[in-house]
Amino acid sequence: MKTFKIFLSIISFFLLSHSLIAQTYIGAGFGYASLSQSGNDDVNGLTINLQRQFTLKADRWSITPSVQISLLPSKIEAEAFAFYATTVSIAPNISYDIIRTKHFVLSPYAGPFAGWLRGLRSADTINEAASLNEFTYGIETGLSFLIIINENLQFKLLPLHLQFGNDDFSQGSISLLIKL
Repeated sequence: MKTFKIFLSIISFFLLSHSLIAQTYIGAGFGYASLSQSGNDDVNGLTINLQRQFTLKADRWSITPSVQISLLPSKIEAEAFAFYATTVSIAPNISYDIIRTKHFVLSPYAGPFAGWLRGLRSADTINEAASLNEFTYGIETGLSFLIIINENLQFKLLPLHLQFGNDDFSQGSISLLIKL
């Protein structure tokens, strides 16, 4: 419940801080997570992203706090290694616009992330039922393509969004976001 209140506060900050010079993006895409070295717990599914981009210096540097929620049910109906996982993470990324034109911006970004991983494995002949409920942290990095149609219509493509964390946790996603 405490984690939910923290994430609700962060989302409220993103949505209510319109008086600042910033842009809010929301979108979804495909996510893939590897939770162990064996590969038995690799899952994929839907990823939802919420970002608030604050421009810092001369329109090149920006800080982009983000919230990512991943629903990863790909192995929920598997006969062996049936598994379901969800992840929620927050990250204060810093990005630099290496290419900037009137209608296009290319920006690599990086920063630390902190998150929460929940998972449930059903019992089978090899494993007994188990659940995951753990804190994850590490480095988040990626690349964003901002496509500017006009002031009010902007799309952000995240073709490479990676998280490398503790205890063999890694997650990647491809997402398309739209400016609110």
